[in-house]
Amino acid sequence: MIRYACNRPRVNAESIINQGLPTLGLTPQTLATPVNGFGVTIDTDMAVIPARELRPPRLTYQVGSANVRDGSWNILDVKFHRGARVSSWWVLVVRDGEGGFSGPDPALKGLVEGFAAKCKKSGIAMPNGMPRLLVTPPLQHISSDPSRTGAIDHIRQTIKTALAVKGQQKPGFILVLLNNRDNYIYPGIKRLGDVEIGVHTIHMQLSKAIGDPRKQDQYFSNVALKVNTKLGGLNHLVSTCCLSLKVPKLTCGYTRSARVHGYGMANKEENHDCRH
Repeated sequence: MIRYACNRPRVNAESIINQGLPTLGLTPQTLATPVNGFGVTIDTDMAVIPARELRPPRLTYQVGSANVRDGSWNILDVKFHRGARVSSWWVLVVRDGEGGFSGPDPALKGLVEGFAAKCKKSGIAMPNGMPRLLVTPPLQHISSDPSRTGAIDHIRQTIKTALAVKGQQKPGFILVLLNNRDNYIYPGIKRLGDVEIGVHTIHMQLSKAIGDPRKQDQYFSNVALKVNTKLGGLNHLVSTCCLSLKVPKLTCGYTRSARVHGYGMANKEENHDCRH
């Protein structure tokens, strides 16, 4: 379903008209006899409805600005509007399959220090020094643990053993480093943190966190957004000039007479100035 939801409107519209309606027998050539007997006809043209094109929002930060374009923006050099405060945090290395880390490692140290520096630069108050490092035992391969219940039990035990130390307080969040992706480990850890243990968990894919420094910086920025939000910070504000309902009008939809415009704009007023 997600794959179809991510299609461009034109792709889905053509699929509905050229494949969906004939498959259901709802075109004039294939209209089923029972339906036809009731005098029911199906219009094969898409509905045309009035719509509005929203201006891209102007986002404000405590320091820096973001250029919003095509539904996304870059946050490499900004400071959050209100940074959260982290009293302590842990790093959990999940040893699942080949590659990844198995314990203290210069590359792991660099990754953790780099992420902490990004959080501080973004306005999050981070404690000094390295966080506590937890490492799971090697997890069973998915072939012998298809639902990953055994793997999740190992992860549960690793975290609970660390919390069982006398006087140990729960961390503000646990940064979980994953070197594999499946349909069980991530939601399993989320449930452990949210339901059983009561601690925030933030995940990183090592394939994205290690590599090109420029991409790594952007990835760290995206993860820092999640940390700040989970711990009560405020990432950005939307400028009030972009909240007005006075926006350009357009017509959306698809008819055979409007193919030249595609499945989107039939008429658009070019006016994106945020000022009143």
